[in-house]
Amino acid sequence: MGKVVVVDKNDEQIGAVDKTEAIEKGMIRRISRVFMFNDKGEVFLQRRSENKDTFPGAWDESAGGHVDEGESYEEAARRELREELGVRPGGLEKVAKFYIEEMDRGRILRQFSVVFEAKYSGEIINLQKDEISDGKWFLPSLVDKMMSDNEEDFPPGFVRAWAEYKRIKQLV
Repeated sequence: MGKVVVVDKNDEQIGAVDKTEAIEKGMIRRISRVFMFNDKGEVFLQRRSENKDTFPGAWDESAGGHVDEGESYEEAARRELREELGVRPGGLEKVAKFYIEEMDRGRILRQFSVVFEAKYSGEIINLQKDEISDGKWFLPSLVDKMMSDNEEDFPPGFVRAWAEYKRIKQLV
């Protein structure tokens, strides 16, 4: 596994380290998050595998992950779509960027996240089984209801990314 980009509070790269080390030491990491929509206006969400080192079993964005050494946020988003879902988007648009600190099992996770919107190209979705236990299409209103009923079923980063996405796209 390659190294992930670590940054300062201005999102300026200060190095690259092993992902586990970055998480354990509370370093600020770069994350790309993708909400992929189909022609019906539904968003694809994945359920994180129980084997994940952060937020196992939670519902999460369509695809996402760390920006690796030598990658841009957009390159990481495209790579994660290919790795996690086996798809190449019909389009990819940067929607939002934010900083968040979230707690997971006693660890503080620090990250800059860039949120992208992807257009589903119609390819067969092939879930990366070691990372994802399930995946489904949802109307945005159902995602809102699921979060309202059980926000703890979603990582804090997803909750913030979804709120930023809806605000910018004026879906609030």
